[in-house]
Amino acid sequence: MHDGDDKWELEVAGTWLHDLCRVGARNLRRAGVSESEVMKLGRWKTPSMFHRYDIIDEKDLNNCVAKLAAALETAQQLHARVFKTHDIPYVASRPPR
Repeated sequence: MHDGDDKWELEVAGTWLHDLCRVGARNLRRAGVSESEVMKLGRWKTPSMFHRYDIIDEKDLNNCVAKLAAALETAQQLHARVFKTHDIPYVASRPPR
């Protein structure tokens, strides 16, 4: 398709090249590829250009919340274990005179 501004877009079965770039950026980030590596692959020169393509959807946000919940649970279990195994009674004493 030619839009008159000397810009060409590829359309394949209703999918634009722009859409494929967006999906690629999102999938690479979900796979754990660093932002700088994705930027190099996609030839985005600035982080602001990259962030236009790196779409965060509800599934991504749900994964973040699940990771936070798991980290808090682990911390709580560790805390309980430490204080259970090192159960030393606290005895308040007066400072020396």
